[in-house]
Amino acid sequence: MASEVPVIRVDKLCKSFDRAVLRDISLDISFLRCLNHLELPTSGEIYIDGEPMGFRIDATGKRRSRGARILTESRKKARIRMVP
Repeated sequence: MASEVPVIRVDKLCKSFDRAVLRDISLDISFLRCLNHLELPTSGEIYIDGEPMGFRIDATGKRRSRGARILTESRKKARIRMVP
């Protein structure tokens, strides 16, 4: 299988204030459509600002899909946009 060029690449990112908060962070993201649930992940979970994206945890601790309206609001709150 041919390797795909990542949509977002971060290479050796560092950020310091009074102390280092990011040290040598590197990552590649190729499949952004999963981040805002245009494509449903096969497994795993995505959190943006600590909030689950595309699902909620019910009172029993089970993962439940969010409705379309709530998902749209979550995208707005997280400032996630897709540009064709």
